[in-house]
Amino acid sequence: MYYYGFGYNRSFFKNLLNFNASVLNPFREYAIRRSAFTDENFSRTQERQVNFRSFQVGLSLNFNRLKERISKTSNSIKNDDINISDSKRN
Repeated sequence: MYYYGFGYNRSFFKNLLNFNASVLNPFREYAIRRSAFTDENFSRTQERQVNFRSFQVGLSLNFNRLKERISKTSNSIKNDDINISDSKRN
């Protein structure tokens, strides 16, 4: 038995959003698994039909890059209004 598949990945917004899609065994819906056991007093044959095809789609967000952007923005904010009000009180 052989397996085959295809996949696609794409990033958006400077790697903040990632999209992926894949398909495994798209041309074959089922796989048949056969097993046999034979003894001098007993014989058993089993056949199972297993789902073989699968599709997957995913989206992921990278929050680490977002946290870096927030920390850079918060470090650049200056609270000058607090210093002005303190100097007027004196």
